[in-house]
Amino acid sequence: MATRTLALMALLLSAGCNDSKGPSTPTAPTPTVSSVLVTIANAILLNGSSEQAIATVTMSNGTTQQVAGTWSSDNSGVVSVDSNGRVTGQGSGRANINFSASGITGSREVRGVPNYQGQWSGSYRITGCSHSGAFAVIDFCGEFPNNRVLPMNMTLTQGSRDVVEARTFLGSLQSDAMNGPIENDGAVQLSGIIRSNGTTIDVFWRFNSLQAGRMVGGLRQTWRQSGISGQAEIAGEFRDMNKSSTALAPLASPPVMPQTLEQLLRAIGGPGSVK
Repeated sequence: MATRTLALMALLLSAGCNDSKGPSTPTAPTPTVSSVLVTIANAILLNGSSEQAIATVTMSNGTTQQVAGTWSSDNSGVVSVDSNGRVTGQGSGRANINFSASGITGSREVRGVPNYQGQWSGSYRITGCSHSGAFAVIDFCGEFPNNRVLPMNMTLTQGSRDVVEARTFLGSLQSDAMNGPIENDGAVQLSGIIRSNGTTIDVFWRFNSLQAGRMVGGLRQTWRQSGISGQAEIAGEFRDMNKSSTALAPLASPPVMPQTLEQLLRAIGGPGSVK
């Protein structure tokens, strides 16, 4: 009987000691990655230029922090990205830059566009000519037969990266200022007018830069003369068009415009024309 009493007292004392410690504190769970936000200062990249992308990770406890992860591009032909998130334009089009951490991925769409900024010079080759009315009487297309090569120059700026502003030159004839957006494949279409007294030349250009410093494309011209009937149309393709290595110069004042159609024909041919 005494032995049972002593055992019961020992059990009660043990329980009392445990109660004095109070309830145990649960261990907080380790926070996990909930979402990833990818940002970049400029999402339009000129071919060959780079921008830094940043990945911000939100954890399950609501905090944000930097964590180890993997960068990738879903179209490396348009933009590439290195292991530090440095994004470089490689071609024309759109691509997603991705950052993955702990199985969670964030993305940011970016765009690659050609670098048109600068002075371009070269020539174009006549691929077609038609004339009517007084233009046919003077045999306008006799001055512009197929395969004749004529000089051409452009001054292009790209302030907003995805829009090209231009002044174009056919020989010594200068167009009005014009602008056009860069299409998804990198091509640009521009239309403008060259004016010389009673003559207007509506010009249309479509070109692309598939290789840095080189341009391919074509043009159309529609000639009209105040006071005479008919018109003339010329089509041509770029023969060689290269970017100058010199800095972009201010646009020169337009030269004195030719007074007669004959003078216009000489002006558009320029000193470097080849028949």
